[in-house]
Amino acid sequence: MAPTTETCKYTYKPCGHPRSTKRNGTLHLLCEFHRTKANSIQRAYAAKKRQRQAGNEVPPPVADAMELSLPMPDMAFIDQLISDVSDLSDTTSHSSWNDDELVCEFL
Repeated sequence: MAPTTETCKYTYKPCGHPRSTKRNGTLHLLCEFHRTKANSIQRAYAAKKRQRQAGNEVPPPVADAMELSLPMPDMAFIDQLISDVSDLSDTTSHSSWNDDELVCEFL
């Protein structure tokens, strides 16, 4: 079937459906099916573009915690904290104290 001026002008595949009519009475290039399909694709593209521009993209995955490293001064500080806590627990190891008493002793 040879395309006529009254049939859909869909470019990827011959479509024999009649072109849809605009509100002003002139003809669209596509039939109603292909217009609906093109409009839905365009809406999805526009929504993705708006999300990208608004910065609502999903952030890239964060590397595992094991791969993260701290600068040496931070590591030294953490080592000091750990040793202070272990020293504190050695000197105040009262097995009969409950958690509240230990917190008060620590403060």
